[in-house]
Amino acid sequence: MDILLSDKIFLITSTLSAAFIMTVTGIFMLKIFLIKFKLFDIPNHRSSHSKPIPIGGGMIVVPVIILLSFKDSDWSIYFFASISIIFILSIIDDIKSLPVLIRLIFHFFIIAFVITSYDGIYYFLKLNYSFIPLNICLVIIIFGLLWFMNLFNFMDGIDGISGVEMIIIGIGSVIMIYMIEDNINKISLIMIGSAFGFLLYNWSPAKIFLGDSGSIPLGLIIGLLLLDIALKGYWLSALILPAYYIADTNITILKRLYKKTKIWTPHKDHFYQKAVKRGLSHAKVSIMVAANGVGLIVFSILGIIHKNSIYLLILTVVWCIAFLIYLDPPRKYELNERK
Repeated sequence: MDILLSDKIFLITSTLSAAFIMTVTGIFMLKIFLIKFKLFDIPNHRSSHSKPIPIGGGMIVVPVIILLSFKDSDWSIYFFASISIIFILSIIDDIKSLPVLIRLIFHFFIIAFVITSYDGIYYFLKLNYSFIPLNICLVIIIFGLLWFMNLFNFMDGIDGISGVEMIIIGIGSVIMIYMIEDNINKISLIMIGSAFGFLLYNWSPAKIFLGDSGSIPLGLIIGLLLLDIALKGYWLSALILPAYYIADTNITILKRLYKKTKIWTPHKDHFYQKAVKRGLSHAKVSIMVAANGVGLIVFSILGIIHKNSIYLLILTVVWCIAFLIYLDPPRKYELNERK
């Protein structure tokens, strides 16, 4: 049965408001707990902040998304169970750092469980990607989700950037899923509302950080949202929406590999970090990421209209490379290195 426009507006506003209010209230109370038990992110030479900041905003953001979306979502209970396990593991990692290899092994098996328990994935793959062997498709998806989940964590390095990216992905996915199936995606709306609530505390100067308890499970949630769009046949739009995060992380890692530097150790080599290093404020860089994201939303919508057009892929690559160069101009980079 069709939903009336007034009902859609009410659904959107009530969902956004509930997520926003719950996040703002929850983080306010959480901060008291974190300060009392001295759960801080202590700055070091690789940090982009200069004083201890409470860490663990994800302890509110992720439960808000799970609790508000669990009842009305089309997602399997296995999805929410897997997100919850990743969430608990990440809280432990925030409190007491776990070895990288142990984390990755857990992440791999949990994601493999999510994908293989998703009955609809076999139908989608057979319908849209029958030219690729099923097992190869599954392996690509598992490692793609594993990579994206950790990629989102890598990019959580300055005030405001993760909240901004959540909003960009949320808005883009809401519009695209509505265009594809005339359905309002509630998980995306909840993520948008929660992101705005989180940004009240995380906008520069940040009063709390997301932490692994937020960035890791949020990476999985966003990855699953994008996977849903890709499995409906719009794989290019699913790649375009997070294209800046993908470009910044992958190019940075390739540069570190070229320099024979350990890619899993903390660093300040990302393009957005270089922009801060050369004098731009956290707020300005996050606003620039938002502006870039608006362009990516437009390109991803065009990707729905002109299904998987190679011209949009080329345009997206040019758009992101131009933005990366703007963040870290080559000549200025070389001058800083000489100093």
